[in-house]
Amino acid sequence: MKTQYNLDLYIKKMQNKGIRLHSALLYSNYELQEVHYFPPYDREMRHRAYSTTKSFVAIAVGKLYTQGLINLDDKIVDYFREEFQLGQLPEYLENNTIRNMLMMNTCYSASTYGLHRKDWARSYFDAKPTHPAGTLWFYDSSGSYVMGALVKRLTGKDFVSYLRPEFDILGLSPDITCVAGPDGDMWAGSGLLITPEDLARVAYWILNKGNWKGQQLLDPQYCVDAVSPLICNYDDVSAIHVNRGYGYQIWAIPNGGFIFKGLGGQFAIGFPDKDLVFVCTADVQGNQFMYDELIDGVYEYILGEDMTPRLPAPENVLDQIANVIYEIDPNPSGFSKVCVRKDENGTSLCYVKNGVELELPFDTEQEITCNFPETFYGPQLLDEAQRINYKCQIQATWVEKHKLFLRVWANDIYVGNMAISLSFVGDKIGIKMSRAAQFFFDDYQGYYGGKKI
Repeated sequence: MKTQYNLDLYIKKMQNKGIRLHSALLYSNYELQEVHYFPPYDREMRHRAYSTTKSFVAIAVGKLYTQGLINLDDKIVDYFREEFQLGQLPEYLENNTIRNMLMMNTCYSASTYGLHRKDWARSYFDAKPTHPAGTLWFYDSSGSYVMGALVKRLTGKDFVSYLRPEFDILGLSPDITCVAGPDGDMWAGSGLLITPEDLARVAYWILNKGNWKGQQLLDPQYCVDAVSPLICNYDDVSAIHVNRGYGYQIWAIPNGGFIFKGLGGQFAIGFPDKDLVFVCTADVQGNQFMYDELIDGVYEYILGEDMTPRLPAPENVLDQIANVIYEIDPNPSGFSKVCVRKDENGTSLCYVKNGVELELPFDTEQEITCNFPETFYGPQLLDEAQRINYKCQIQATWVEKHKLFLRVWANDIYVGNMAISLSFVGDKIGIKMSRAAQFFFDDYQGYYGGKKI
């Protein structure tokens, strides 16, 4: 039975925008409702899924959890310490848990692997952490790779083979596979080869909380958490409106949806309240605008509805962290201390940078207008004598109960913006800074960690 959703209009609109589609399909009620393939792609052709692979790794980890082989709060180093002969590692890495890795909430701000070395799994334990695990979101593809390796260490099977019994129950194709990394482990963050219809069935399985036609194959609460906005993932200047949180290697999106999301336009979107999965494969690599169009178009042309943001509850821990001083680990930008000050005059972010104490006032109820406390180039570029304090606006929000997000917009003879995310967990602080400005705010970028003193 054909759905009431308008897939034909979506395809027409995407093609009119010059987007090269490979497939588009709708899946509901355990059946394929509508499907289109675009030559040379057809129903039998396995498609490279890219980072959609990460969602499959999370499902495999969910099976480990369901079978009692792991606890999500286990430290990942404990599973590889003997194999890689790991001694005492940096504290931030030692405390990195499987749950952190599922949520992209690890201690890294860059991938540890690449073409510069072949031992990709081992590289994860050699790199230098930048901030405490459990504080900040960063898209840690290396962590996905290590979770794939974890599945193999515990079961003797790669994550695809480990999920084969469930794939058979779902009626998936027999030849699903994954490209291998240079050390022989599966490329668990990017390498999956699967047909679009198989991808739709797996997304529909998770949409139904791990239940397939009455068989509960995965822990249902794990599946609910996997598609929920467990952590904020729109805490920098490049954040796009569709990012509304992140679960377990799965993105949360507006209107209660979730997405298995891969490079170039490979994705499966699920809407649990509509009992609907939409799958797209395409090639828009190098064009983020077209990728956004592919997702926005699902709402506008298929569902025929606006995107309603799914925002976190406005909780905060201000009373617990107010006036507490945090010492920041050594860093090239010169930040050494941070404190959220609260007194009769209001709240402000106070910090020491290169030995100078600076202060940014903020209010979570309204924008603050002020002069930025640091000077930058004025009427003549590179003239140190004409440096000025730019006029700016500051907006502050508690995006999680322990995470404060500040946006700063400079509105002066120079225009630009930056974002500061501060995450307070126990006695640790994680700080993420990003900027979009020409010739100023240069030091306000990067990941930093520290402890209260």
